[in-house]
Order: sequence, then C-alpha cells, then structure tokens
Amino acid sequence: MQNKSYISIFLLAFGFLWLFSSCEDCRFESVNRSYAIVAFERLNPNGQLVIVDTSFTRVYGFIPDLDETLPQGDIYNTESGRNRSFNLPLLTSLDTSVFVFEKLLEGDSIRLRDTLMLSYNVQRYILTPDCGVDEEITDLNVIFTTFDSVKIIHPTLNTFNEQDIRIRL
Repeated sequence: MQNKSYISIFLLAFGFLWLFSSCEDCRFESVNRSYAIVAFERLNPNGQLVIVDTSFTRVYGFIPDLDETLPQGDIYNTESGRNRSFNLPLLTSLDTSVFVFEKLLEGDSIRLRDTLMLSYNVQRYILTPDCGVDEEITDLNVIFTTFDSVKIIHPTLNTFNEQDIRIRL
C-alpha cells in the first residue's frame, strides 16, 4: 500500500512539473517554413545553369476552387521586374497552392502569365501550451505548370534550404 502512495505522489509531482514546465515566453524556434523559395535559372553561354534575375512584374497566389487571391495580396508587384527569387506562401490549411507569375511586354499592352501549382503534406506537432503548434511541410510536388521546366530541390521546407524550387527560363 505504501508503494502505491509513492507512485501516486511521484506521478502527481511529475504531472505538475510537466504542466508548469511550459515557457511563458516561448523560446521555441522552428526550423520549418510555411513558404517555398523559388529561384530562376538559365543556361549561360558556356552551357552552365546559373541563377538569374527575372522580368516578372507581378507574382500572386490564389486559393484553388475558390478563385480568390491569397489574403495577403500580391507577393511581388513592381514595374522593374528584377528579382532573383520569391518566397511563395503555402496555405497550410490546404494541401495545394497556386501561383501566377506575370510580366508586361510593350508597355502595358501584352500581359504574359505562367502558372505553378504545388501540392504538399502538412504535419502539425503540438508543443507546450504557450508555444502552440509547429507545422512541417513535406512532399512538395509540382501538380501543374506552364513553365518549361520546374525542379523541386528540397521537398521538405526548412530554414536550412536556400532554395526549394528552381524554374528554368
């Protein structure tokens, strides 16, 4: 009987320790990202692939099946159209995101568009009560694109990756 008391006290103490061990000012830093970094490459005169600036003047995402743009609006919008990479925010409440890359030619009269549709899995990990949930995006895959060539470099998104997707222009 006394042995059961010790076990009960131990479990109760351990439970309180676990319950109150959550940090009030959560210092957890996730290595996971909820955006994919896409870079563009082209063959140089020596036949080597090199990362290049793009001429896209607008990049935006939209929600599949709802025909609505992402709540944060344009990812990139400028007249200069010079950027080496874009951070594409993925909708973690869904398993698919769609992005449109636009460029204007001859002033504003001709608008060219390319589309990139990505699928992925979202794994959620419950942390301590103060720290919330960590989301890991894995199995990044291209479902559809109008680009000539798209290559997934890293199918799992994390802060160690400089690029996740390369698009050949």
